Amino acid sequence: MDEKMIFEQVGKKMPYRVPEGAMEEMKAQVLESLQNERAEAKRRPARSIRLMRRLSVGIAVAALVVVAFVVAGSLHKPTSVGMDDVEVAFAELSESDQAYMLSVYEDELFFDNN
Repeated sequence: MDEKMIFEQVGKKMPYRVPEGAMEEMKAQVLESLQNERAEAKRRPARSIRLMRRLSVGIAVAALVVVAFVVAGSLHKPTSVGMDDVEVAFAELSESDQAYMLSVYEDELFFDNN
């Protein structure tokens, strides 16, 4: 487009043309899309309510599992092991296991064997 457009030559005519019925068709399409959007907006709350219900049920189940583990852990009382229990367990070992345990005990660096 090397030639510059001279507006005086064009005059007040519109250089573009719109086909017959184009505006009515565009109006109908816009109205239809608005109706579709409104219908979709009305359905969204039902989806979000279902999602919230599922989420709350999942959180409740997770909380019950945590409470069950806490209660089960608090019911279990650790037993204290005394020297008598160690002697009984040592006596129940075979002679070879007892000899091995004594050799390990004698080689232990942290015990003072003097």
